[in-house]
Amino acid sequence: MHKQLLLVTGNNNTKAVLHAQLNMLLGDTISIRSIAVDEKQQNFRPDEFQIILFSSRSVREEFFQLYAFPLEQTHLLTGKRTINPEAFPRLLALPKSRVLVVNDDEESVNETAESIYQLGIDHLELIPFQTGRHFYDGVTTAVTPSEKDRCPPSISRIIDIDVRPFDMTTIIRVVDYLKLDETIASKLSERYLTKMVKLQESLLAKEDHTQKISDHYHELLNQMDDAILAFNHKGVITAVNQGMEKILSKAASIVIGSSIYEVISNRTLLQFIENKDTRGFLTIGEQEHVLYKTTTSSFSSTVVTVKSVEKAFEIEQTARREHRRKGLASKYTLQDIIGEHPLLTEAKDRSLKMAAADYPVLIYGETGVGKELFAHAVHHNSKQWQGPFFAVNCSAMSESLLHSELFGYEEGTFTGALKGGKRGLFELASGGTLFLDEIGELSTGVQAQLLRVLQEGEIRRIGGGSNIPVENRIIAATNKNLELEVREGRFRSDLFYRLNVLHFSVPPLRERKSDLPLLCKALLRENRKLSPEAEDILQKYDWPGNIRELKSTIAYAETTGGNVLTSGDLPEFFRKMRPRNAAPLTPDLFKLLDLLAEAASKGERVSLKKLAEKASADGYSLSIQQVRMRIQKLAEKGFVEKGSGRMGSTITTQGLSRLQEL
Repeated sequence: MHKQLLLVTGNNNTKAVLHAQLNMLLGDTISIRSIAVDEKQQNFRPDEFQIILFSSRSVREEFFQLYAFPLEQTHLLTGKRTINPEAFPRLLALPKSRVLVVNDDEESVNETAESIYQLGIDHLELIPFQTGRHFYDGVTTAVTPSEKDRCPPSISRIIDIDVRPFDMTTIIRVVDYLKLDETIASKLSERYLTKMVKLQESLLAKEDHTQKISDHYHELLNQMDDAILAFNHKGVITAVNQGMEKILSKAASIVIGSSIYEVISNRTLLQFIENKDTRGFLTIGEQEHVLYKTTTSSFSSTVVTVKSVEKAFEIEQTARREHRRKGLASKYTLQDIIGEHPLLTEAKDRSLKMAAADYPVLIYGETGVGKELFAHAVHHNSKQWQGPFFAVNCSAMSESLLHSELFGYEEGTFTGALKGGKRGLFELASGGTLFLDEIGELSTGVQAQLLRVLQEGEIRRIGGGSNIPVENRIIAATNKNLELEVREGRFRSDLFYRLNVLHFSVPPLRERKSDLPLLCKALLRENRKLSPEAEDILQKYDWPGNIRELKSTIAYAETTGGNVLTSGDLPEFFRKMRPRNAAPLTPDLFKLLDLLAEAASKGERVSLKKLAEKASADGYSLSIQQVRMRIQKLAEKGFVEKGSGRMGSTITTQGLSRLQEL
C-alpha cells in the first residue's frame, strides 16, 4: 500500500503547480492528495495521512483554524519554496532598477525576495510590497509569483515568475521521513537533471531564435533613411544602422557594446542625449538635421533618430494637415489658456510636467472652466503630439452607444451594423490621445471595460472573438468628486486608482476674478470695450457657469450694445443685481430662497403648496397666498423664476449668488 501525503496550499493555482511537481518526482512511490484551504472539504480526515506538507507557514496556521483533528501520528512539514527555473531569463532580462516584489503576505514576499537574491540575481533592488500601499516612488516594474491582481495600479509592467515550487531540500525531507526505497534518490536526481537539460535546450533554442530576430531587426534598421542609435540605461550602445555609422564614422561592429562617451565626439549630439529634451537640432558640415529622442520603458533604452530638416518638416506638415483635415489634431496650446492668476499658472505648470509622462491624466474642475482646453494642451506637449486627438463626452450617450463608439463592433453584431464592422475610438486614437470628458458619468459596465484597456493595453470589439492591442494616452475630466463617488459605490475604486496617478484641478472663475479683464479683452471683438460700470458688475458676479457663462454674457452684450458696452447691454439678471447697500432679505424670504436652492440641486422645481409645507416644517407658518406674494417679491429682485401653471418655481443664478453672499 502506498504511503499517503497530503499537500495543503492557499489556493487552487498553487495547488495545481505543487501537486504536479510532487507527482512528477514522487508520484510512482507515494499517494498524493492536494487541497486548498479556500475550498470546502467533504468527508475529510487529515489524520489518515502519514505526512502533511504545507505550502507556507500562514497556510499551516489557517489549516489548523479550520480543522481541529488530533494529529499525533501524522508528521507535519512546512515546505521551503524557490524560484521556478523557467523564470530565470525573465529576471535576468530586467535592467538594473528598483523592482517591487508582490505576494499574498509579508512572509511570502520576503521569501520570494530572498530566493531571487540566493540565485545570484543581484542587479535588482527588490522593494517589498505592502498591503494597502498604492504608490512606490520611482518603481514601475513588479515581480510576482502569479499574484498579478495584488499589484498596485501605479505599476505599469508586471513580470509573472509563476508559482514558486518546493526546493529539493523539502523533497528530500519527505523522502527521508517516509523512508522510501533507496533507489528513489537516484530517480529524483535523474528526473531533476532531465528537467534542467530540457530547460537548457529551451534556452539555447530561444537564444538562437533571438539572434535571428536581432539580425532581422538590424536589416530593417538599415532599410531606413534616418540615422538611428539606441543605448541602454548604462549608456552602452545596443544598436546603430548604416546612417548612424556614417555620422559616427565608425562601423557597427565597433560601436555596439561601447559607451556613448567613447564613440560620440560631436558635443551637440552628446548634450542632446544627456538633457531631457525630446527634440533638437544638429548641424553636420553644411547639412541641418532634426534630432528625436524616445525612451522605451519596457527595456529602459533610449533611441535617438536623426532626420534631415527637409524630411522632418515634410512629415510633420503632412501629419498635421491630415489630422486637421479630419479634425483630429489638438486645437489649443497652453498659450490659448488666458490668465495670470497664481492658481491658473500653477495648473498650467502642472499640466506641462504631466504631459511629458505616459500615465493617464485626470483633470478636475467645475463645468465651464476649460478642462477640454487643458486636455488639448496636454496632448500638444506630450510624446503623442503627432498622433490623433479624439474627445468624447461620456454623459452625452447611452451606455450601448458609448460602448460601440469606444470599442467598435464586428459586422453583423446587431441590426444596422456597418458592413465590415466599425473601429472604435480606442483603435482610431492608437498612437495618440483619447480624451474622456465627464468620466464620472460612465456606467459600471463601461468602467470595467475601460479598466481592462488600462491594465492590458488591448480591446475587444462588440461581437469580436479576439483582442486588439491599442496604445494611446488617456486624459479624463470630471466635475465630480470621484473619491466620494468611489465611497458611495458609483465609481470603481480600481479604475479610480488607475486614472488618478497624475491629476490637477482647474480653478473656477470666481477664484481668479483678477483674470476677468484679460478674458473680456480676448473675448470682445475689435473696437469693443466694457464701461467701468459693466466691469464692476461682472467683478461682483460669482460666475457659476465659469468661462462658458462669461462667453455667453459677452456675446449677448455685443449683440445688443455698441462700441462701449454698458450695464444696460448685459443680460437682464445682471441689470437686476442687488447694489451693495441694498436691504437684506427677511428671514422668511431667505428660507424660501434656501428651499428653492435645495430643490434646484436635485434638478426639481417646487410648487407653492410644497413650499408652504416645507417652510411650515421648518417653523415658518406661511399660507399658500403668502408664499405666492413672497415668490413674487423674489422674482422682482431677479432671484426666482416663477413657473406657470403647475410647473413650480426655481432659483436663478442671481438668487444662488445672493444666497452665497448671505
